[in-house]
Amino acid sequence: MLLRMPGQSLFASCINEEMSWGPQEYLTARLVDSLEVSNWMFLKANSGEGATDIPFPESVPRPGEFEEAQHEASAPEMTPAAAIAAFFANPFQI
Repeated sequence: MLLRMPGQSLFASCINEEMSWGPQEYLTARLVDSLEVSNWMFLKANSGEGATDIPFPESVPRPGEFEEAQHEASAPEMTPAAAIAAFFANPFQI
């Protein structure tokens, strides 16, 4: 069951992803990002010269932000013209 706070609607969230988050969620994500970067800086500053490299933390994904790696559009497969013609020649054949 999806619960919505006053002022938010499921319809608005489906139309515009940014409507699914309010100010509290954005502030919480910002705090989490700041804490991650702070921890990363602490670890980088206090690790030795021979230590393995620590990757920079990724930010919390926000609604409406698209990651190109996850949303790569593949080329659509085209139906052959003969198959389309055969379908429309006898549309009731399943």
